[in-house]
Amino acid sequence: MKATERWTVRHNYTFLLVGLLSIIAGGAMQAQYYPLHTLLSDLAIAIVFIVSVWSLVRSRIAFIFGWVLAASWMAASLAGHLLAFESFRFLGLCLLLAFFVLSGVIAGRDVFFGGAVTINRLVGAVCVYLLIGLVWTLAYFFVEAATAGAFDGLSATEWNARLAELGYFSFVTLTTLGFGDISPVSPLARVLAYIEAIVGQMYLTVLVAALVGMHIADYGSRSVDSVSRSD
Repeated sequence: MKATERWTVRHNYTFLLVGLLSIIAGGAMQAQYYPLHTLLSDLAIAIVFIVSVWSLVRSRIAFIFGWVLAASWMAASLAGHLLAFESFRFLGLCLLLAFFVLSGVIAGRDVFFGGAVTINRLVGAVCVYLLIGLVWTLAYFFVEAATAGAFDGLSATEWNARLAELGYFSFVTLTTLGFGDISPVSPLARVLAYIEAIVGQMYLTVLVAALVGMHIADYGSRSVDSVSRSD
C-alpha cells in the first residue's frame, strides 16, 4: 500500500470533518451573502461529496456506494438546473440524507467498536455529532416543505437560505441551547425536536463512557503486557 493510501486510511475521518464543516460554514455564508444563488449551494454540496466520500475508504462496499450516491446527486442537481423541476431538488436532498446516514453508521461503528482510542477515532466522534445535526436539519426541511408553517420564526423564502436557518435550529436543539427565536409548531416538528435533544445528550454520555472504558481497557492491557515481559 502506498504512503498516501496508508495516510488516507489512517486519517479518513479528517476528510469527513473538512466536508461537514465546509457545508455548515459555506451554507451559512451563502445564505447570508448570496441567498438567491442556489448554484453556490450545489457547489458546496458537491465539494462535500467529493471530499467526504474518502472517509468511507476503509469499507470497499461503503466507498463504492458513497460514489454512487455522489454521482446520483450530481445528476439530479444538473437535471434540476437544466429542467427547473423542484422534484429534482428534493431528490438531491434525499441522496444527501442517505449519504449522511451512511457516513454516520460507518463512523459510529468505528468510534464505538474500532479498538484503541486514536486521534482519528476522536475526529470520527466529532463527525458523528455533526452528522446527527445535519440529518435532523434535512428532516426538519422535509417537514417544513410538507407542512408550511411547521416552524415559527423562519424568515427565508429561498430553499437554501431556509435550509441554513433550519440547520441553525437543529444544532441549537442538539446542544440544548434553545434560544427560542425559531420554534417547532406542528406536532411532527415538535417530536423531531425533542428526539434530537435526547439523542444529542445520550450520544455525548455514551461517548464519554465508551472512551473512558476503552482507555482503561487499553491501559490495563499494556500493563499486563509489561508485567509479562518483565517476568
